[in-house]
Amino acid sequence: MNTLRLSLEAKGIEIVDSDPEWVMLVAEVEDNAMLYDALREIKTGAIEVEDLPLQSKIPWIGKYGECVPQALVRKQYIDRFIDIEEMQRELVVKM
Repeated sequence: MNTLRLSLEAKGIEIVDSDPEWVMLVAEVEDNAMLYDALREIKTGAIEVEDLPLQSKIPWIGKYGECVPQALVRKQYIDRFIDIEEMQRELVVKM
């Protein structure tokens, strides 16, 4: 979901914060076609991690996270939480 959220934000789709107990994304769009077009592009397009709007300061991961340089924290975050290939494989777009 994290990769999908970032991919949609990169396409200009605004994601609204929702209840953290639910596994869902709530998007605010002018019309449904805009969302479907973005999802189709995400499913079939070439997406690079550099295209995603990652926050500039990634929160520390692990017990000694504050000792790790921010560049390595960012790399660790990408390795753990961003999987573009899996997202594209699992994403199903129907209209």
